[in-house]
Amino acid sequence: MQNLKSLQQALTELTPQGAIIEVAVLAGSLAVAYGESIVPNEMLITQRVENLSLADRNVLVSTVVQVAYGTDPDALMPELAAVTRTVPRVLSDPGPGVQLSAFAPDGLKLTLSFWIADPENGQGNVRSAVNLALLQTLNARGIEIPYPQRVFHTLASPPAPQPGNSA
Repeated sequence: MQNLKSLQQALTELTPQGAIIEVAVLAGSLAVAYGESIVPNEMLITQRVENLSLADRNVLVSTVVQVAYGTDPDALMPELAAVTRTVPRVLSDPGPGVQLSAFAPDGLKLTLSFWIADPENGQGNVRSAVNLALLQTLNARGIEIPYPQRVFHTLASPPAPQPGNSA
């Protein structure tokens, strides 16, 4: 019974993620961001399950943003970390981090990671708040967020046959 109570404190299964409401004979109920989800007990046995009821409740959350080539990442990355620190629920210790994670086809891909102490209040809402703060900062600095642009070349078609000309 104690193991069941420990499991019910907080449980994350890759999809969906939430806190256990009830465990019955065939399935369990999870409180998730969009309401309630029924999870067959087989999933709890056969798939990866991550228990968030550990002593350290801090959870790492990340988001990705692309900026245009030509942007100075050395100047921008500390500013993005600083603005992320101002978002409610984001922990200052450990503080946010920003990495240049890829040279994408349309721009520089930056991955921003930050910690929260209350995963039971959701991760999507704090990620959204961080994204809005990042967007305001980028807009204020005039930094372009690139979008895919493709150039199409059309081949010249052969001239149409003229009436009266036989080939």
